[in-house]
Amino acid sequence: MRDLLSGALDVYLSSVANRTNQVMKVLTVLSTIALPALVVSGFYGMNVKGLPAADSTYGVVLVILLMVGCTVLLLYLLKRFRWL
Repeated sequence: MRDLLSGALDVYLSSVANRTNQVMKVLTVLSTIALPALVVSGFYGMNVKGLPAADSTYGVVLVILLMVGCTVLLLYLLKRFRWL
């Protein structure tokens, strides 16, 4: 009986660990997708002179396109490596 109970406990702990790994994978993918936008917005959120495209009339559009482009590139790479 002790071996049967120990085997059942091992199976249960394995299934819990597998679910935890799936949750961690999803959280990793979400944070990877959000990272470029957070870095670029943090960089341009600082009040310093001389940032690229800061004085341009289309600077905001260029920065947004940069963030969206990086996010799309990461989504493509994640799909290519079969993480999504």
